[in-house]
Amino acid sequence: EEETWLQCRGVLLLGLEAAINSRDIDQLQAAIGEAQSGALESTEYAAAEEVLSQELRKGQARRQLALASASGDVSQLSAAISEAEAAELRGEELDAARRTVEEFEKQMALKVAAKASLDAAVHCRSIGQLEAALTQAIEAGISDEDLAVARNALEEERGKLAARQSLVAAISSRDIDQLQA
Repeated sequence: EEETWLQCRGVLLLGLEAAINSRDIDQLQAAIGEAQSGALESTEYAAAEEVLSQELRKGQARRQLALASASGDVSQLSAAISEAEAAELRGEELDAARRTVEEFEKQMALKVAAKASLDAAVHCRSIGQLEAALTQAIEAGISDEDLAVARNALEEERGKLAARQSLVAAISSRDIDQLQA
């Protein structure tokens, strides 16, 4: 009878080892359950419980990454990345999430720079600078509301330029009627 128990114990230990090596949640749960019902000491299946805990945490981290990625919320995605890193998750899904956050941060930096250029161009009122800043701002995805101020300033400056050119032409022609217009 003791020989049978030793054989059973050996089978259970082999099952635990295989489950640990596979890192498969279902296999780990089954092996732990069999070890518990087979009267193994808790110390004999503690390693399998630890691996199961790690894999469950990784699974939760994967789900959080997927939900955060789908939400488009970068702060939620950053938190999910931190949790995934803490769970020692590796692979493409984590790399893709990191790239998404990096791309968002890059886009935000472009928007900040474009907004600063736009504000500076509105302040100095140079037509060339306004045109360049508007192009940069449109490419960066600046809102129409922020663009409106610069567009208005550009139109005002173009109007002033046209008026100056008309005045210069009238003065050059010495035409009284043109000067009065």
